[in-house]
Amino acid sequence: GANTAIFSVVQAMLVEPLPYRDPDRLLFIWLDRSDVGYPRGPLSWPDLKDLRDGSRTCAAFGGIWATGTVALTGEGDPEQLRAGLVTTNFFDVLGAEPALGRTFRAEDGAPGATPTVLLGWDLFERRFGGDPSIVGQRIRVNDQPTTVIGVMPRAFRLLLPADSSVPDRLQVWQPLFADVESWPRGSLFLRVVARMRPGATVAGARDEIASIAERISGETGGRRAFTTVALQDDDVREIRGPLLALFAGVGILLAIACVNVAGLLIARAASRSKETALRLALGASRARLIRQSLVEGLLLTAAGVS
Repeated sequence: GANTAIFSVVQAMLVEPLPYRDPDRLLFIWLDRSDVGYPRGPLSWPDLKDLRDGSRTCAAFGGIWATGTVALTGEGDPEQLRAGLVTTNFFDVLGAEPALGRTFRAEDGAPGATPTVLLGWDLFERRFGGDPSIVGQRIRVNDQPTTVIGVMPRAFRLLLPADSSVPDRLQVWQPLFADVESWPRGSLFLRVVARMRPGATVAGARDEIASIAERISGETGGRRAFTTVALQDDDVREIRGPLLALFAGVGILLAIACVNVAGLLIARAASRSKETALRLALGASRARLIRQSLVEGLLLTAAGVS
């Protein structure tokens, strides 16, 4: 039981890839502010723009801000929803497809654009009865008519690092504010995901992003440093060691159990030496005796794994 439980956890957390397109090409980028005690912090919009303009190893960068709520009003009781504000290319960078409709496009975040919203599956089923016709209709979000453009799949989760403060299950997503491009470099709020180009390596991307940080530091006169990690590795960095230690422990336990069972089988075979000799004397072939032993072993194995 211990082996099965731990192996299942290790399989899900360390072996299986993230449920996004080409997850091995996804990076997570932190702002390193170790000088003030925050080695893993959010980026500003100017930081994101500099990364987009300066990187050649990464095809795209997307960001999310998910620290607040929005109010859903209109038909039914009003309620507060956990919301994520994202760059319009965020889901494309992540490699996540909607179950219904579409995700955001560049025009959704343009000044004066019609407000749009992307629904999570749980909200779609609970509030709107799972009716696909909700896509294209308008609902009231923060007392503003907002067009529903799509619904994310039931199994969709934002599997970002735990210390990124991004909940794994949000209820709605909207584009970032249109005036975000005017926000200063000191306004730190974005969690940034990048998608590497085919053939690029994490080490190469890390070196390039470090050089971009050096250029920013030179231009602004202040310290700027980024920490670039593979999303899959960073997502489990805090539990990898304990999980592997538990896995090794239950592996040793399994080996001890196997040795015990083997010893019991040897002892049983020794106690049946007279029976075996009698069977041979009555004309049983060695192949038949071996087949009998294999069948008994298979029955024992089936009982053990059931």
